Amino acid sequence: MASADDQSPKEVARRLVEDIRVKTGSSFGNSCLSAKTVVGHLKDYMPQQTSELEDLEDALQQLEESTDGGAGSQDAHRLDVIFTELTTMRNDGQQRNWQVHDDEAIISEYLDELLTILADADQSLCAAKVAGDGYAILTTLTEYYQMETRVPIRLKLLKLFGGLCSLDSKIPSILLNTNLPLELARDIKADVSEYQKALYSCLVATMMFSCGEKLPLHYYDTWDGEFIQFLLDLVENPCEEDEDERLMDCAIGVILGFNYHLSDIDVASNTVMKSLQAVASTKNFCEKVLLIVNREEDPVSLGEPLVPDSVLKLLKDMFADRATASLFYTSDTHVLVGIVARQLNDLPEESELRYHYLLLLEEMVQTTDFNVDQYGKDELSTALTRIEEGEVVEDRNRDTITRIRSLAPCLASS
Repeated sequence: MASADDQSPKEVARRLVEDIRVKTGSSFGNSCLSAKTVVGHLKDYMPQQTSELEDLEDALQQLEESTDGGAGSQDAHRLDVIFTELTTMRNDGQQRNWQVHDDEAIISEYLDELLTILADADQSLCAAKVAGDGYAILTTLTEYYQMETRVPIRLKLLKLFGGLCSLDSKIPSILLNTNLPLELARDIKADVSEYQKALYSCLVATMMFSCGEKLPLHYYDTWDGEFIQFLLDLVENPCEEDEDERLMDCAIGVILGFNYHLSDIDVASNTVMKSLQAVASTKNFCEKVLLIVNREEDPVSLGEPLVPDSVLKLLKDMFADRATASLFYTSDTHVLVGIVARQLNDLPEESELRYHYLLLLEEMVQTTDFNVDQYGKDELSTALTRIEEGEVVEDRNRDTITRIRSLAPCLASS
């Protein structure tokens, strides 16, 4: 006979969601939704059971929101099995100088299943399992990547790293301190002809830099100006395979991410800024950056918005010096003036981004010909006055506006 605990709403909810997930292949979230939908209908058809069904409905909601909703589930069991098997195979591979081609199908099967579970299972369960034993599975996977030369397996691993970076905010930082950044840089530079792998290598590198932390010091021998210039060349001279400009966009993402992590570097010493000045052309790069900032996108952010975002930081760095500011055509600078005016008007008073757009404008009036052509001065002056007359005006915003008006007399309040 089943115990009372086995019949509790919490346990019934767990078993119900687990059965739906196993038998239908639905994701954990969709399985919870299906269960709640059925219970909701049962309440309409079985009013005499309303109290019990409401308890079950509450238990399903708690299960969906809990941090251990999948504990004891088939997903939890399969993650344990896959992690153990991958670690064993990694150890065996090291002893036999890694590659035995007969194991490709087995490794691919495990990686495919792991990708599916990470995409569909309870995310809190996946995060907890990955974090187990001090995130040991990340060491296993990065060592797999370093030793493995078969492109199909490397591609699956790259997709897996991407999924992991989105799973847990600590993972980009951990991966940044493994051998993976070196492997990705070497792969991107040596193997652009492997188009899909190059795309995912760029995406994972961008995700890692989202944490904003520094690389191990000796990694900068690889992540140097020469490599940044290589990425810029991918943007300015795209390969034949890049008809839809996906690799171009991904290369820009890496540059944005790398520049974002140089937060405490003087602009004059910034590897990205020096690389931009060293290459023959930055036309495509500048146009793409303006397109991204106009769309209010940030290719580097993995969830919680970065402040300043990576695109705004890059623009601030570029306009901090006339040499890099001049890389933008006059028409591009005019477009950016319009974007800045719009953001200063539209951003709410409490927005941290407003301050960074003011800092950008302060740089632009010094390193461009704004005081000569005065393009957009009316819109900017109106936006600055609107900020000054707001209900809440931060001292730093007011001080920055004062400096801007001093540097650009045409923006003086009327």
